[in-house]
Amino acid sequence: MDTATLVKLASTGNIRGVEEAWLSLVDSEVNPAQWQQHAEVLERLTKTGHAAEAESMATMTIEALTSSVDPPDVLATASQLLLKIKKSDPLRKTVADLYREVHGDAEGLEALITESGIEGGRPVRRAIRTLDVCLQLEEGSHLARRHEEGAARVESIDRDEWEFELTTDQGDEAFGAVELADNFMPADEENFYVMAQFDEEKLQKLLKDDPAKIVQSILACNSQSMDSNELKAILTPKHITASGWTKWWTKARQGLRNSPHVTIEGRSPYFLTYDPVGTSLKDEVHGQLASSHDPLQDLKIVEAYIKSSVNRKETHDPEVISSIRDRILDRAVRHSGQTGKFELLPYLAAHKIDGILGDESADGRLVDIMKKIDDPVASILDVEVPSLWPAACVALEGSHPENLTSALERLLPHAPLDVAETLAKHLVELGHKKENFEKLSDAILREPVGMNEGLLWLWKGSSVDAAKLDIPLVSIATKMFQALASIQRGENISKAHARQIVQNTRDVLRAKKFERFKKMVEEIETGVASALRTQIERLDNLGRAGDDMLGMIRKQFPQLTKVTPSLPKWERDDIMYVTASGYKNKQAEIDELLNVKMKQNAEAIGAAAAHGDLSENSEYKFALEERDLLRARLAQMQNEMAIASVLNPEDVPTNHVGIGSKVALEHVEEGAKQELVILSQWEAEPSKQIYNYKTPVAQAILGHQEGDVTTVDFFDPPGEYRVISFTSAISAD
Repeated sequence: MDTATLVKLASTGNIRGVEEAWLSLVDSEVNPAQWQQHAEVLERLTKTGHAAEAESMATMTIEALTSSVDPPDVLATASQLLLKIKKSDPLRKTVADLYREVHGDAEGLEALITESGIEGGRPVRRAIRTLDVCLQLEEGSHLARRHEEGAARVESIDRDEWEFELTTDQGDEAFGAVELADNFMPADEENFYVMAQFDEEKLQKLLKDDPAKIVQSILACNSQSMDSNELKAILTPKHITASGWTKWWTKARQGLRNSPHVTIEGRSPYFLTYDPVGTSLKDEVHGQLASSHDPLQDLKIVEAYIKSSVNRKETHDPEVISSIRDRILDRAVRHSGQTGKFELLPYLAAHKIDGILGDESADGRLVDIMKKIDDPVASILDVEVPSLWPAACVALEGSHPENLTSALERLLPHAPLDVAETLAKHLVELGHKKENFEKLSDAILREPVGMNEGLLWLWKGSSVDAAKLDIPLVSIATKMFQALASIQRGENISKAHARQIVQNTRDVLRAKKFERFKKMVEEIETGVASALRTQIERLDNLGRAGDDMLGMIRKQFPQLTKVTPSLPKWERDDIMYVTASGYKNKQAEIDELLNVKMKQNAEAIGAAAAHGDLSENSEYKFALEERDLLRARLAQMQNEMAIASVLNPEDVPTNHVGIGSKVALEHVEEGAKQELVILSQWEAEPSKQIYNYKTPVAQAILGHQEGDVTTVDFFDPPGEYRVISFTSAISAD
């Protein structure tokens, strides 16, 4: 019967049942450490008014252990049993005699036993602590303070009177045995407080070489728990500079992750707990599994276990790993039995673990499962772990060879980069031609967020000849930045997916020191560069990569630095000011182009190609020309969208004519009146007197105030016109 069950039994008052179970333990259990855990049962009995029974059971245990284990282990167990019962003169006498047996050759032992009060009326915990501390000390021994920071060194011991002369952080001090044990604990030379007081040079070396050991030492002396702010207060600025703390703490955390004695929880501040006994890797694994109900989490536990084994220089246990694999498969089988459906993810996780174990027989199991799944491609698309895709794709080929081409076409736009390239090569082997990849690329460009992996594959460029497409890099970059803008605006996408897109985009852009981005910048014109610059400037989620790319644009186009925000809005070329409705309409136009016209064009190309003899096929050539025109139009609109800035009603100036103004004019000589609205090229309708602010007629009026006279040659009659009034043409809704 385990300790917890015995404690519950003792709480019920079933003393006979407890005694019988205890007697059974006495006959079978010889592990002193286990008995120290069982001592909780005696504490429960004492608290429920059965101290006599507890004392009898403790005595029985000590007698049994005396004949089977070494005296020091008997003493350790007896001390723990006494601490739980507390008021027992016979047990006090038994423990004192055990000290005499174990430490019989210690000078002044009887005087120390008397001083400790173990056989008298002093509290048991204090008496045992006094004996345990003082019997460890010699001249030159080090001590750490129990209740505050500081250390001491034993200079001399009077074992007749049990008085100690110490050098402390306060100077020379004298202590009796009990007082010393109350305030100090034994410490080795690498204790943080000992080094801080007596060997600063050694401390600095350890702070540099093994910061985790320093943290562990501080925790052991500080109630075994604290947060990172408290730790920082101890170390800075005396031992670590304030500016060096972050770097030092990062290194310490990395080391503590491999410590069996320290756990780290929370974040800013972190909460640290020290366990002097320590937790084995197997125990950590079992603890993590208790709260895991996800095959991916189980797989992470396996991978972390292997990594920790390497860091601790231990050999991982294959049985631990295989048991987790079996647990994943058992749950998967139960789920399929309950629902009648097979899930791919757990079998992929189990297959990955089989790979760690070196078991290649699992490939067949994965193929068999794939055959039982109604839509295996959809199941693979649901797998968000890139490392599991290769095995899934191999199993797909083995399970559904008859539909492999269409399956790979569905997978490629969503596949991790390395996997996407493998799929492209496989598609070519299955007969895919350039026009097939062009159709696929059109679909990818239509969905820069939903098919972001495919977009990054297009940016990276394929090594497969048939998949080397003539898509301008700037068109792909614009779509990548649009995807990041969608994420930044908080559009409908999960946080995990958003984080993955941002990280993947940064990685792809930074590849080979921004090689592709530099190539693109060298190919584009100034206007496009200005649009790209504006697009990048608006993206907070690009981080340092965004700054690097802006630097490349400035280097290639130094003239762009001459544009400053101090220019009037209507003179700026790097921003196009539009209304909210104009922006919405342009986005709808782009969607129409992508989702309808380009899709229809791709179908027309495919239909024309099916007629054969492409060299004489006028329909095919026309469809290709139309595709080029559509792509050019799309690139132009995307460039415009990249620099578009939506005007709010409050952005329309009230002290002069600006973008968004409705203006009334009067001819100075003839009195003819004109009324016009000044907006962007997207909203311009000259037949309705709505003009693009970049046109000469608008430029002649912008910036003027009421009463100003300006020359406008566009109107009938031409000549000088006076600004009569102006109001905002942009409504609040």
